[in-house]
Amino acid sequence: MINWAKLPAGRAFRGHYHVDMQEIFIIVRGRPRITVGDESSDLAPGDGVAIAAGAVHVMEAPAGQEDVE
Repeated sequence: MINWAKLPAGRAFRGHYHVDMQEIFIIVRGRPRITVGDESSDLAPGDGVAIAAGAVHVMEAPAGQEDVE
């Protein structure tokens, strides 16, 4: 699944997973932190990450920074 989303600064997507599809994030703006399972990474514009089906993931947009798109 590829979709467009905006994550306001100081907010996070709730931890979730997709049973039957992979999810791909491509960061256009902002510097979010993504956590997949027990591993976290800081992302920047131009970065992309593929989340395997069944993997629990969370994305956070740090407070005080720009919104993530």
